[in-house]
Amino acid sequence: MSQGYKILGRTVKPHILAVATVATSAGVVAYFSRKSPEPSKPVESAGPTSSGKSINDEFNIEEALNDYLKEDGDKILKK
Repeated sequence: MSQGYKILGRTVKPHILAVATVATSAGVVAYFSRKSPEPSKPVESAGPTSSGKSINDEFNIEEALNDYLKEDGDKILKK
């Protein structure tokens, strides 16, 4: 039997390891050097929501809390 390296109990010849190393290196370089796809365009909103604000407006927590308390404040206090 010829000289080689024992890998997982099998004898592997040095030239096979060299070819595998070159092929793996080329594959990794090709994979990471490819261009990433263009990011998709953002979905535009269909228009204002029922409250008259667009989806992209900043959320105002104080206003939302005051609206909630106006609508359901009596129910909370009765419990």
